[in-house]
Amino acid sequence: MTLLHAPAIDPAVQQVLNLIPATGNILIVLDKDGTLDPLVAERNAARVPKKTVESILELSKLPDVEIIIISGRGVQDLKELVGPLPIEYWGLHGAENGRGDSSKSTLAVSAQVKEQVAQAISAIENDSRLAYLEKTYGVPVSEMIEKKEIAGSLLGVAVHFRTIIEKAGQENYYQIEEIIKAVVTDASKDLNSITIQPGNCVFEIKPQGITKGTAVEAILARGKEYAKVIVGGDDSTDLYMMNSAVELLGDKAIPVVVGCRIRHPLGMDLDTPSQMGELLEAIAKKRSV
Repeated sequence: MTLLHAPAIDPAVQQVLNLIPATGNILIVLDKDGTLDPLVAERNAARVPKKTVESILELSKLPDVEIIIISGRGVQDLKELVGPLPIEYWGLHGAENGRGDSSKSTLAVSAQVKEQVAQAISAIENDSRLAYLEKTYGVPVSEMIEKKEIAGSLLGVAVHFRTIIEKAGQENYYQIEEIIKAVVTDASKDLNSITIQPGNCVFEIKPQGITKGTAVEAILARGKEYAKVIVGGDDSTDLYMMNSAVELLGDKAIPVVVGCRIRHPLGMDLDTPSQMGELLEAIAKKRSV
């Protein structure tokens, strides 16, 4: 008689899983791009794998598990690329809060922010350095610029250069990065209600004082007690939420770093988004027993 064995769990995944208790409330806070799905040049093609979405859905059904996604994308983008799941989505680094299963969302930005974002976008769109990059590498300016518009209001803008690097080659990375950085810096000069957030092949203008860390602080301020809080991300913007969780919760926080672009002194390391998907599946099984 042949005995069927469950597939072995990846050792790195198992290390994180061992830290998660079988009982008690847990909170899972995750970035999307690069954490739940691989980074791709075409932003609208960055969909979370079906199996990972299924694991998120299973976790959302458990009474003692809460799962939240915090992203630089807007809530509507998250609904389209992750799915209309019954979980909280925090968009624009925490400036927008909504749910996957609701059409409503709330914004935490002032009229001055909206005005200054519009000014910055106008300056970026008319910057001759982006026109130079378009002419040199064949990437339209419209594809570099991602306007973050919610309910008719411009709340941020990101200038991406991943596609340019793919065409120009890694040897030109720092030169192109400096051009994009200068464009965004000049566009936001003297505008004190917005700030620049660097990321992986992107520079973003967003509301001053709003980070993924402040989103985590707002979530934890609700007062719910958690046995553990898992915070997963892959980019420098995600360090804000990892640090906030550690500062507020100490060893109840488990930072999980996906990939090699960032490091956290207390972080558990996973190599790929597929391992994060495996971890979510394993947590769902562990907590469903």
